[in-house]
Amino acid sequence: MKNSFLHFPKKKIVNPVNETLCWDYVYDQEVAAPLFDIGLHIANITERPNFANKATFKSDSNMFILLLQGSMKIVADNIEHQMSVGDLAYYSPHNTIFQDASGGAWWIYLKFFEVDIWKPMHKRGFYIKEYESTELLYLLLKRIIAAKKTRSIEDITHAKEDASTVVTLLKRELPSPSRPSDRRLSLLKELIAEIAAEPQAKWRTDVMAAQLNVSVRQLTRLFQKEYGMGPIELVIKYRLMKASELLTKTNRTIESIAYELNYVSFHTFSALFKKHIGLSPSEYRRSGVVTEEFIV
Repeated sequence: MKNSFLHFPKKKIVNPVNETLCWDYVYDQEVAAPLFDIGLHIANITERPNFANKATFKSDSNMFILLLQGSMKIVADNIEHQMSVGDLAYYSPHNTIFQDASGGAWWIYLKFFEVDIWKPMHKRGFYIKEYESTELLYLLLKRIIAAKKTRSIEDITHAKEDASTVVTLLKRELPSPSRPSDRRLSLLKELIAEIAAEPQAKWRTDVMAAQLNVSVRQLTRLFQKEYGMGPIELVIKYRLMKASELLTKTNRTIESIAYELNYVSFHTFSALFKKHIGLSPSEYRRSGVVTEEFIV
């Protein structure tokens, strides 16, 4: 089934909401420096109960749109396209665009200035595709934006690392003759979908490598090139996404959540959560920082 790798709890979209990074703000540039280094103008996680452009407009930037919930119609150069949940759209400064999400939607958009790194995208032009890294991109961007609020040194350090990973993900969209074979990328996408669906499984690098018919060393290089991190680090990120959901949506004990995610030691789980999220699991639950993200 299309986009079966998505596991976002459904939101109640009632009021307009924006969570933003913008080059106008010095503190934003500090927490997300790697993104601004490649020309980021604005990044937004936005939700709208009713949205449509007033008229067709000519883009002046390189824009990525990632749909998290709802539906969106895009008219690009007078041709109508329908986005589904988990789809990524790109348009260049040469496209004329009209967007319509009048039925309510939740999406990410990243707008980049016209800098050299994005010029090869002009030949590719407008496209919409199913995006296998939807959940990961959302998690990373959400944590970067959260670091603006806490302003702790530890959170800023992690935010910069997350921003570097977002850069790696976006650079994958650039045309490149040295990309791995379509078959290997297809197998990699299937593996990522399995990890997203069952992050608690006992993932081992040798088993993952065998699934892609590569060595463990080749597997690590492939993950680094495509996602900017090793395979086990990606598993951890998906586990922490699942942990965040369980902490904010359920009343289950932290010990039971740790056990479900295959952490025998509660202390190991807590230390890992603190390292990556910036708060302990109990602090995270009490803070209610993202409770609204898991409204049913």
